[in-house]
Amino acid sequence: MSSATKKINSSLSDEYCQEIVAAVSENYIVAFTDEKGKILFVNDNFCEISGYSSEELVGKDHRIINSGFHDKVFFEEMWNTIKVGKTWSGQIKNRTKGGGEYWVNTVIYPHRNAEGKLEGYLALRTEITEQKRLEEEVSSATHIYQNILSSMKEGIVLYNKDGSVQKVNQAACDITNLTMDQLMDLDTAPEGWQLVSQNNEPLDRKDFPSTVALQSGVTSKDVQIGIRIPGVGMRWIQVTSIPIYVCEEEKPEPDFALVVVRDITEELLAQQELKFELELSKTINKLLSIADLSSDLDGKLESVLDTVLDNEVTRIKPQGAIFLMNQAETTLEMVVEKELAKPLLSLCKRVDVGKCHCGKAAELKELIFSSCVDERHEIQFDGMSPHGHYNVPFVDPDGRVLGVMVLYLEHGHQKSSREVDFLNTVGKIVAGIIQKDRAAQKLKAAQHAAKMASIGELAAGVAHEVNNPLAIIGGYLYRLQRMSKKDNLDPKYFDAIERMEDAVHRASKIIKGLRAFGRQETTEVSEFDLSEVISEAIALVREIYEKEGVKVEFDNQLTDHAMVQGNWGKVQEVFMNLLSNAKDASKGQADRQILVRLWTAGGHVYAEIEDNGSGIPEDIREKVFDAFFTTKELHEGPGMGLSVVHATMVEHKGLVEFQSELGKGTTFKVHWPIYQAVAGNSQQVSAVEEEAKAQGNGTSSKKILIVEDEQDLRNIFTEIFEDAELNFDIAVDGEDGFNKAMAGDYGLIISDIKMPKLNGSEMYEKILAQKPNAPKIMFISGGINIEFEHLYEKFKGDLLHIFSKPFDEDEVVKVAQSVLDGSFVPDEKKAAS
Repeated sequence: MSSATKKINSSLSDEYCQEIVAAVSENYIVAFTDEKGKILFVNDNFCEISGYSSEELVGKDHRIINSGFHDKVFFEEMWNTIKVGKTWSGQIKNRTKGGGEYWVNTVIYPHRNAEGKLEGYLALRTEITEQKRLEEEVSSATHIYQNILSSMKEGIVLYNKDGSVQKVNQAACDITNLTMDQLMDLDTAPEGWQLVSQNNEPLDRKDFPSTVALQSGVTSKDVQIGIRIPGVGMRWIQVTSIPIYVCEEEKPEPDFALVVVRDITEELLAQQELKFELELSKTINKLLSIADLSSDLDGKLESVLDTVLDNEVTRIKPQGAIFLMNQAETTLEMVVEKELAKPLLSLCKRVDVGKCHCGKAAELKELIFSSCVDERHEIQFDGMSPHGHYNVPFVDPDGRVLGVMVLYLEHGHQKSSREVDFLNTVGKIVAGIIQKDRAAQKLKAAQHAAKMASIGELAAGVAHEVNNPLAIIGGYLYRLQRMSKKDNLDPKYFDAIERMEDAVHRASKIIKGLRAFGRQETTEVSEFDLSEVISEAIALVREIYEKEGVKVEFDNQLTDHAMVQGNWGKVQEVFMNLLSNAKDASKGQADRQILVRLWTAGGHVYAEIEDNGSGIPEDIREKVFDAFFTTKELHEGPGMGLSVVHATMVEHKGLVEFQSELGKGTTFKVHWPIYQAVAGNSQQVSAVEEEAKAQGNGTSSKKILIVEDEQDLRNIFTEIFEDAELNFDIAVDGEDGFNKAMAGDYGLIISDIKMPKLNGSEMYEKILAQKPNAPKIMFISGGINIEFEHLYEKFKGDLLHIFSKPFDEDEVVKVAQSVLDGSFVPDEKKAAS
């Protein structure tokens, strides 16, 4: 035994020290050093763990087992503590004799002698190598866990059993826009911060997914929750809440709830964008298809309104209306509505441009939005509910406003750029629908005009070919009648002649009535007697209507001419349509009647067409003048008649209106201002008449030149003029007539208009150009599309009269004699009846 060991044993020989060593040596690693740190004693545990023997350790200091893990400062702090007599404790990593490492938990006690002098140190150690390994593993796992939490895009919130928050990651703070402290205690969240359900209702804490998981132990998966964040807006999250049990054995309630939060705001926006685009495409395609529907424009606009109100692109109420611009472009007229309040049906039936929201949209040609009933909402009524509006104008490519669509919104509705873009697109589509429909109407009108023109041309050709034979038949009947009176024929032959004459006159009236077809497509405006227009229209249809059991009466209350200005053909079409409408309206009546009245009052001429039909139902009276509106079967016509009447009356500055009583019938009334220039014309005629009287004896020559290419008519003229003892020559065509007129001295030329080589107009124009003091002329016309007014204007005072075939022989003789003797009064620039 060394002297050092002996010394230690001697110093430990007292009973107290032996008891200490015995007590601790069994469970602790024990070492005793002097005041300088030199090892004086180690127990077996020390030797076992370090790998050194006692002999190798005693006399050395602890640097023999220094692992190099701790720095110099570590040991300086330790020595500074024990040198002043204080106990030091800590964890030290040492090295074994074989190079291994181990950890010990160390407590160093300073040892003093009886005088209190520091003599050495007692070090008691326990091995903690396994504990340190586990700590390092936990630390590493914790570090990995923290890295995972911090790198996750999903928010993680760990709730304790009592509902308090134990742990959150940064992502949860970022998603909720809260600090960690605020997220740990939601009561400290900023004012206005709020969790809401998928239906935008405030979410109660008992309905939090974490609460559900903690209380029921049920996992809540993919719950959609909204977060209202002040200054940011709405953010949507998807939450999964998982109950966690610390122990394996079953427990009635979980110990924790792990909540995983995922921000799905952008995802929802993308879904909404896709849904919006799909719905937009679907709605646009549906609107575009409306243009091809077979219904009238009102029906198409009704489909447009239904489609817009039923779409999922906009958040609008199921209320609205569509207005169309009137012809004068001053007023919007409601044509379609859905669920409007009853007072608005009359208040908004017509809205001036610039008035209220829809009028402003038309005036500014741009969409007008309002979130409430503000000062711009000029049309209001008591009890009107709060609401907002989108007012969408329909503007064509030329900048003309065609109409406006009014849509209703909830009060306080927020304007949306998406909705505005969609509705502006709708406005363009509807403008296209309106344009296409109106173009189709124009095409139908053009086709109708072409058809009427073809009929007019056909009627003109037929009439000319028919009128010549009628004139010949009439002429020969005239001769037979004169012969029967001279020769005292059997009265039954005389009666037969009169019946034949009546038939000729009836045929003449029908042919004459066809003149309307030849005049309808001309644009010439002239002055004419309205009674003649109506008489021709009635003559054209009377016999046809009477065969269908419809009696037509004409109550002409005029005592003088009722001159109006306009297009003869179009005005006559007004009466043809009104007569046709009256005939159709009287179907089903036992005694079908149409009464036409004509009178003047207050500078206007009035005409009424009254039927005894069943009357017009009140619910369709506002539509009777709409194009293509009809109550007839499809094969009975497109329903253009009354719309044409209305358009023609507007064009001619007249008015059409009607009164109807169910079960009694309908009366349509039209009226025009009387053409004021009539008085001037009368004065002009009077001046001509005075001039004729001043001349006294008429023309110097008493000879007449008759120009007619039809042999039978030349025979008739020969006979009637010979009977009248008039001096005349006959020319067989226009060229022959020109030559005779240039060579002879005539006081009057009576000429057919339509002839070979030179027609009557060309012949007379040539005569006027080459012969001074040319004779006056009277024309005979068998056609129906010849513009008599044009001939009067062309030849002015030289054209005295125009006869229509078949003519009245006595009248021809009478007029010719009046010209020759100077008593003839010129026509007022119109054809003879």
